[in-house]
Parts: sequence; C-alpha cells; structure tokens
Amino acid sequence: MLQEIIELLDENLIYHDHQIHAEHIDFFVHSRRQFVLCPYCGYTSSRIHSRYTRSFYDLPIQGKMVCFFLLNRKYLCLNPECHHKTFAERFDCIMPHSKKSERLQDIIVTLAIEVSSVTASKILSDGFVDISPSSICNLLQKKTVNLVDKASVRKICIDDFAFKKGHYYGSIMIDIDTGRIIDLLDSREVDEVAKWLATYPNIELVSRDGSLQYAAAITKAHPNAIQVSDRFHVVKNISEHSKDGFKRELPASFRIETEADAQDIESDCCVHFECHGAHLPEKNYMLSVEKKQAIVEQVRSLAKDGYSIADIAKEAGICYATAKKYLNTDFVPENKLEPYVQKIDEMLQERCKFKEIETAIYKAGYTGSTSILRTYTTQQRKIMKAENEYALRNTELIQRKDVISLIYRQVAQVKNITAEQAERIFREYPVVGEIYGIVHSFKDIMFTKQADKLDSWIEAALNLGISEINSCVNGIIRDLEAVKNGIALKYNNGLAEGSVNKLKVIKRIMYGRSSFKLLRNKILLREFGW
Repeated sequence: MLQEIIELLDENLIYHDHQIHAEHIDFFVHSRRQFVLCPYCGYTSSRIHSRYTRSFYDLPIQGKMVCFFLLNRKYLCLNPECHHKTFAERFDCIMPHSKKSERLQDIIVTLAIEVSSVTASKILSDGFVDISPSSICNLLQKKTVNLVDKASVRKICIDDFAFKKGHYYGSIMIDIDTGRIIDLLDSREVDEVAKWLATYPNIELVSRDGSLQYAAAITKAHPNAIQVSDRFHVVKNISEHSKDGFKRELPASFRIETEADAQDIESDCCVHFECHGAHLPEKNYMLSVEKKQAIVEQVRSLAKDGYSIADIAKEAGICYATAKKYLNTDFVPENKLEPYVQKIDEMLQERCKFKEIETAIYKAGYTGSTSILRTYTTQQRKIMKAENEYALRNTELIQRKDVISLIYRQVAQVKNITAEQAERIFREYPVVGEIYGIVHSFKDIMFTKQADKLDSWIEAALNLGISEINSCVNGIIRDLEAVKNGIALKYNNGLAEGSVNKLKVIKRIMYGRSSFKLLRNKILLREFGW
C-alpha cells in the first residue's frame, strides 16, 4: 500500500520504512534503478561511486509535514570524454540540490503569487512546511514564466507605473486581444522603451495616454504602427484645464440676481426706503437739536417771566447747570456730530470697530459725548444691516464647486444648479459660459466619433483666447493624429489602467520586497503560470 503511494511521487523510488512523529512523518526510500544516465553527457553507467542520504519535504499528510530520506547514489561516468567523473542520481520529483519536491514548490508558488511572502510563510508553517519569506521570494524568482509568443502580439496598450512616485518609473504592456499583462519594463525612457517594443516584431496598434515619451518610442520602434491616444486622458486634460479657468473667473461663492417681477421689486423698494431712510441717524439728530432749541426758548421765556434758575430747572425738567447754560445768550444749540458723519459712515463700511471710530473722530476734532457717537454708530449699523438684507432678497448664493460640476455633467444632472441659474451665471460671467460650451462641444465630437470635426473645434477653441483652453488645445495639436484615432477607433487604455491598479496592489502587499525581477515574475506567473 505504501509502495503504491510512494510510486505516485516517483515510480523509481522503493519504500523502505516510515516513522510517525508528533508534527511530521518521515519516509525512508531508495532507488530501484540498475542503470542511470549521466546528466552531462547522456552516457549510461552502472558503476556506483558512493552513497549518501538526501532529505527533502513533500506535501503534508493529515496535517503533518512529510519528510523523505532518500538513500541516493553517486555514479562514475564511463565516458572518457565527459568533463565530470562522477554524478549523482536524479529524480523527476525533485530538482538537484532542492530541499522541496516539485509539487510542494508548485503549491508554495501558487500561494505566494496570491499573497505576500510573509503571509505565505505563516500559512505554510501551520502543518505544511517550514519556509522563510526570503526562501519564498527566491522560489518566485527562479520560476521560469511561460511567456507569450512575441510574434503573435499585434495590438497592445502601454502605461507607466511608479516604483517610487516622483523618482523612478516602469512600463507595463497589455495584449488588447487577450486582456492579459504580457510584459513589464523597469524604465519609461524613450530609448529603453523603443528597444523593448522592438522585441515584439508584429505590433500594428498601440493605445497609450498622452505621453510624448511613449509616442516617440513607438515611432522609433514601429513607425507604421497606429497610435491611439486614450479618450479618458484627453477628456480629463480638457476638464482639468477648464476647472482652472472656472477657478480664475469665479470666487468660491458668489450671488446672482433672481428673475423677480420688476413691479414687485419697485413696490418692495418703496416700502423698504419708507421704513429705512438712507440718513435716519442724521434725521434723528436733527430732531434732537430742534428739541433742544425748544427747551432753550422755554428756559429763556421763563426767565423773562421772573422765575429763578432753580424754578426754571424744575419746570423744564433739566438740571440747574444746564438751565444756567441755556440762559447764556452766547449758547446756540448745534449737532456736534454732523461734520463727522461722512467719515463715520466710511469707517463703518470698512467694518471698523467702535474703538477705532471713536479714536479717529476725536482725533479729527469732535468735542461731543461718546454716548452720542455710540448711539449714532449703533443705529447706522442696524440700517446698513437692513439694507444688506434687502439687497440680498433678490439674489441667490451659488457655490463655485457646483458650477465646476457642469464641466463633468449636463445641467440636469447637477443637483444644486438649475438650467435657469446656469443661464444667468453664463450671462454674468461670459468666459465661464464659453469654457462650458467648448468643453461640451468636444465631448459631443468624442462620443459621436466625428473625428473630422476636430480641426474646426480646435480653431474655435483658439479663437476664444482663453489661456487655459489654449494650453490644452496646444497639447492636442502636438498629438493630433493619435487623438483623432482615439475618437474614431474603439480602442482605449482601460486595460492598462486596470492592470496598473492590479500591479499596485501586488506591489503594496509585498512588504518592501518588490524588486523588479520579483515583481515581474509574480505578475507574469499570475497571468500565464509556469
């Protein structure tokens, strides 16, 4: 029974004995061959030089690690022309010098290409095999990948990815027909990429982003290949430049007038100015002066009638000193604040604090009381607030971020802006309307695949004279043929973008062990196996 199990591993092995331990099972085996071939010259030999015990691990049984102890033989090579005098007997189930069987290595590699080497090591150590993360990485690097036939590759898309963002980058190639990653390069420089592409002799079409480096490399390696500029990147570029134009033209939040009825506005104005006169504080202070003048006349009339100063004060409801002051013929009631009203209003418009206004007015020569000044500023602030609130009654607050959403969506799809509001925004900010129109006209060309209209669109865009749009259009002109192909043909760089995301995930779970050779092997082993 055990002999049959051993023969499933290798038919040339003979079972001798086994030992079961707490955590592992040991099998003792030897070879049944009488004659063996020299691996260096292929000459048959039966002369044994020596024997030694070789151990290796195999797949576990019932959660216990399995270790084979093989009594291996060294033979003498009988070929006088062979450069090796001795050689060790070899078996299909295990490679020379290896400590793990081929099928165990396959299981380790299968697990390691799905998770990190650290995680794989932890999983395998639980009753499978003791192996370090470094040993797993070495296995991945040694595995030979079944690469695609380069002559069969005709349509590809390429993109770059960062080993270290902002410092150095690599390139990835995807076969459009199969959707598989077929190769990686540890550079994106023109010469290196051109040499890399030249190893694929029959490339007919390349989809890429707007990179001029890739454009030059493709032209250098395959001058007759069709280059397709990815539509997503073209639209994104236009949208980003348009967004910059919106930010330049619009504040973060702004107000636009509502479409209110003119008669209603006029009637509201009348009511408003009846309730809130433009110079109400000044009017109040003029009434105060007139009231004071009446008191002065009353005081002087009582004095003519023979009243004493004390009786006058009591009758007029003022203090003795004030009555005496009013009896002085040189006293003339006046509004001491009136000469400074304009300056106070200006400072209130500038949102100055009362202390600042008080200091400035007294410095300018004001001799009245602080209470009068405070009362005036308080009333004036209330009037200004009321006037501001009234002015905002017929306006709507618009956020710039909502207007920017119009670049990416139709008006009906933007929640916070209606078609009527958008029309008023474009009327008040014409440049914003021009940017909106040119962006959506390009999208119409893109989605209807009318590449023949691109030249006229470019001319119309340049005629606007908007710096952000000019910058974007100049980029399109530099890659015009590829952009037209991107509009007219069905191909895009979506496969490359998705593959780069996959690559980033693999790279991040490798815990800093992602050398280019290891990363390339791990990705291609996932795609093609071994």
